[in-house]
Amino acid sequence: MRGGLYKAAMAGDSGTVICILEEELDPTKKRRSANHALGCAAWKGHLNTVRILCERGADTNYQNLDGKTALMLAARWGWVEIVSQLLAFGASTTVTDNEGKTALDYALLGGNENVIALIHRAVA
Repeated sequence: MRGGLYKAAMAGDSGTVICILEEELDPTKKRRSANHALGCAAWKGHLNTVRILCERGADTNYQNLDGKTALMLAARWGWVEIVSQLLAFGASTTVTDNEGKTALDYALLGGNENVIALIHRAVA
């Protein structure tokens, strides 16, 4: 079932995510690829799935093997609403990946001014 959660999150299939989570699976469990459901949903821009996973207790600061968090992935791709949602659920702006980059570094790399401003406000 864990692979099902990952696949549903990647696809933004919120209904399936809810069904799987109702079976009391840990929303932070990682797959062989070292990604996790929240990170995948954030990377792909699935706002509703991110919200559901956060509401069900997904660790917003969980890091994959590269050290990337869901916030870093959303910041890189400019998903303003997802960045806002993750910050509201306690995602840290100070976590660094394996290369020492923070979510702000990823926001700057992505170049979305709204995301950069959100993270700047969260840091201050």
